Amino acid sequence: MIRMAYTVATRVTTHVNIVRLIIDSLIPKEMSVIELSKALCQAAGVSDVALSVTDVSTKTETIRLVIIGHNIDYDAVSKIMGEHAATIRDIDEVNVSRGKGPAPPIKSD
Repeated sequence: MIRMAYTVATRVTTHVNIVRLIIDSLIPKEMSVIELSKALCQAAGVSDVALSVTDVSTKTETIRLVIIGHNIDYDAVSKIMGEHAATIRDIDEVNVSRGKGPAPPIKSD
């Protein structure tokens, strides 16, 4: 999961979370856009998925995904897309949000 954290001296951490992604993707024409949308909506941190087909060729469709959530796990989104034979061509937009909370425990190796 892509997640950035900035630690303040008082051990309160400010987390930067992905809250919106716009992805340009290519999928096989036989892929169900409904099934892909449902699968993406089940990814960690995702609450809404909007999918629109922007171009159609003989074997593929170009789609535009708008994914919204409170802490989107980009790695999970990417994995689900790969499992559905979708190729991420470009990330057109990313929106992030900063939130504060207790610092996570320090891991020791």
